[in-house]
Amino acid sequence: MKNITMLMTMLVFTIASYGQKKANYGETAEDSVNCVKNYSLYIEFYKQKNYKDAFEPWQNTMKYCPKLSKSLYINGSKIYKD
Repeated sequence: MKNITMLMTMLVFTIASYGQKKANYGETAEDSVNCVKNYSLYIEFYKQKNYKDAFEPWQNTMKYCPKLSKSLYINGSKIYKD
């Protein structure tokens, strides 16, 4: 009986902690996915010095995860200048 009670308690805590997972960036998991996707696109265009194509993904990265990195702002000024 003690084992069953212990198992049930562990199960309840596991389910409760699973339901409380927070997204890494933004309010929702969808925001996190958009952040990672747009950051990847923007950084690849930026590395190739294709600032015109980097602008839109950079803008979306700023929208979904503005606290991602300090370089986001530094690179943004370079994109705007171009």
